[in-house]
Amino acid sequence: MNRQKAWFAVPAFLLWACACAPSPEAVARARAANEFRCPEANVAITELGPGTEAVDACGHRAVYTCPRSGRFGRVCIREGRTEAETENAMRR
Repeated sequence: MNRQKAWFAVPAFLLWACACAPSPEAVARARAANEFRCPEANVAITELGPGTEAVDACGHRAVYTCPRSGRFGRVCIREGRTEAETENAMRR
């Protein structure tokens, strides 16, 4: 491979790799649907900031932080307890 082709291939690959990474919204929606056993169509997302999503999934509310894509793709982490978990803990 000559140098001109190599210089074109590297930026093209990086652009392709970035375009294929799922959005924080998509990852938070899938994670909430799984965690709360709620169809993805019933998961509402509100962006709170870059990589931070508020989720309402079948009556469960949570906030997910989705750092930039890492080695194994984008991961969203639920922050703290959901409202339902907090209410259940307070009843005990």
